[in-house]
Amino acid sequence: FGSGFWFADVMGDSLVAEKAKLEPESSRGHLQSTCYACRFFGLMIAAPLSTVIYSKYGPQSVVMLMAGLPSLILPLIYNLKEKKDVEVASTKEQCGEIWNTVCSRAVWQPMGF
Repeated sequence: FGSGFWFADVMGDSLVAEKAKLEPESSRGHLQSTCYACRFFGLMIAAPLSTVIYSKYGPQSVVMLMAGLPSLILPLIYNLKEKKDVEVASTKEQCGEIWNTVCSRAVWQPMGF
């Protein structure tokens, strides 16, 4: 059950990261910070609420809620339209971009720690 939650979290992060690439330079990072703030708010509500539900109704009701509530967002999947003919950089350009990122101090310093 927990591994499915991790997979959904990674998938959500990758969707946000891909959409954040399309943000204009002036508002870069706004989408990701908004998503992380919403996730934090949701967890702060869900943790005490699930504790109360677990104490009052037992574990079966918590599992049923966790299984059923995500199905409410299924109709929203149709809003995730993808651009089909987007130009993809060459492998050499992608590797160069990765190398430049790794060489930046903000990346190699924490990696070296």
